[in-house]
Amino acid sequence: MSILQCPFTDGLDHQLVVDVLADRVLSSRTPLRFAGLSYQPRAWIFADLEKPRWLVDLQRTALALSQAHIDLSSIGNRAGDELTPAEVESYRTYGYRYVGDAFRPHITLGRTPDRAENLAAGLAAEFWSEFADSEVTFSSVVFYEAGESGVLARRLAERQI
Repeated sequence: MSILQCPFTDGLDHQLVVDVLADRVLSSRTPLRFAGLSYQPRAWIFADLEKPRWLVDLQRTALALSQAHIDLSSIGNRAGDELTPAEVESYRTYGYRYVGDAFRPHITLGRTPDRAENLAAGLAAEFWSEFADSEVTFSSVVFYEAGESGVLARRLAERQI
């Protein structure tokens, strides 16, 4: 699950960010629960997670530690009918659509062919029947370089919890 996924400039102390966030997660020790499954246009299937106060505060902490290093020059004017107004504003400000009011804790389960809502619904139903009552806990905090579509390309810092 990504707390923050912005384009960053050089100079950010990745390990410091990871250590502070890991300490916050350890102090919470609160597992998360699934809130549902959804199709996210275009082509993503999400396992949505609940959004307790401590998780919102975790994102705020990550932003406070790293905001001065967000690479504003690399942020384009991404918009489209698949983004909510809050997501458009978040993307234009931070380069990541799920910050602040638009924060959407989720685990990306996979991609489908474009506009495959029916396929996504079937996969979501199967996943939900298996994992609806499951809890999600953090096993590590990782600061990573994102590759295509936000996937982990390279770990820059990590701490096991």
